[in-house]
Amino acid sequence: MSKFLLRQTRDGMQHLYFDDPNNEGFIKVSKAKNAKFLNEHSTQNVILSNNRGSKTLFSIVGNKFFEVTLPESSKIKVIGGVCIYEREKVYYTKEFNKGAWVEKTLGTLNEVFLSSPDNIKYKTCYWVYFTKNMSNGIELSYFVDGKYFIWGVYEAIKENYNGLVFALKNNNCYEIFTPISIAPLNGTKEGAVIEALGGVFLWNKVNKNWVFHEKCQTFGKNAVYRILGETYGKHIELYRINEEKLELVASGRWRWMAKKSLAICIEEMIYSLDYAKDEVDFLTPKPTFKKRVKDFLKLK
Repeated sequence: MSKFLLRQTRDGMQHLYFDDPNNEGFIKVSKAKNAKFLNEHSTQNVILSNNRGSKTLFSIVGNKFFEVTLPESSKIKVIGGVCIYEREKVYYTKEFNKGAWVEKTLGTLNEVFLSSPDNIKYKTCYWVYFTKNMSNGIELSYFVDGKYFIWGVYEAIKENYNGLVFALKNNNCYEIFTPISIAPLNGTKEGAVIEALGGVFLWNKVNKNWVFHEKCQTFGKNAVYRILGETYGKHIELYRINEEKLELVASGRWRWMAKKSLAICIEEMIYSLDYAKDEVDFLTPKPTFKKRVKDFLKLK
């Protein structure tokens, strides 16, 4: 693996050398009053400066390296093994293309810190993705294992701070990404319902995207409810998840019930959650004692 070496001479100057195992000897790259590796555990990226309000970044990619001079205040990060740098709040990197280094604009850096168990699941404490304003929307991109992915241009980009990014395509339809996604999440393979952002995302297998239903919450894996009004006991709507659609089953005044299982009582009909299946029993909802008496007496 290629690496940089620093050597300080008696005059206090720092000399930078490039060591490529494919070639014999070291290549003298530059020198400066100040020099430091970006990371003490890596010799792939080094910063040189002469206390003049600027600094020069040298970064190895494969068996080549690039250099770029930046303002002293510019931020520099390594994301997935790729060195990126910032100018005026916009991040860039360089790639070797057709015999020359070309600067690539990444965009605005967004950093999502992950808490357990998400940092264990994704093997990182934080996730960085980039957004770039385009004439027709917002471009979303990020690195996965050193590879750069541009996913497209969207109307809006949202996150829920637990390792999911939601990209609005149009008309309430979304694509959803995780720190390790090399394709948008597929609800057919990974579960058809995601509760986030104050609502529920339901997978549409025909259009292959997620449809957002606001102010909804899941109740088992086959049901969704929406409470209308802020006060407990007000109107509720209970829906059955039928593939990519929500079917209204019951609505009206309601209350929670908990005996052998958790249940929602709506207009004196009880819809219970089967813990073993994690599903609501829609086939045999049970009337309350009050409703049985009223039905027996044929009272309204």
